[in-house]
Amino acid sequence: MECYFTLAHHCIIITRILNMNEAGLFQLWFQNARPNATACTSSPTKITISAPFSLTNIWAMFVVLVAGQGLGLLFLCLEVLHVCTSFHLDHNL
Repeated sequence: MECYFTLAHHCIIITRILNMNEAGLFQLWFQNARPNATACTSSPTKITISAPFSLTNIWAMFVVLVAGQGLGLLFLCLEVLHVCTSFHLDHNL
């Protein structure tokens, strides 16, 4: 048995979903399914206050950044060197 939905069927379904949403039915279902859903289930017992960012706190991030940029530049140079040498070898033959 084949079932073909037309545009009219889709419009009816969308209209009914919008009506249920406007009536607050979805919020009611959500509240019944998950009471206190907005409350934290396991609140922390200690509050940690972190220091503001400074160069002494984030120097490792800069090391990783510079190392990544250096590796990228190295591979770019190697690729350009490879392309140039293969280009000259192809045209010298």
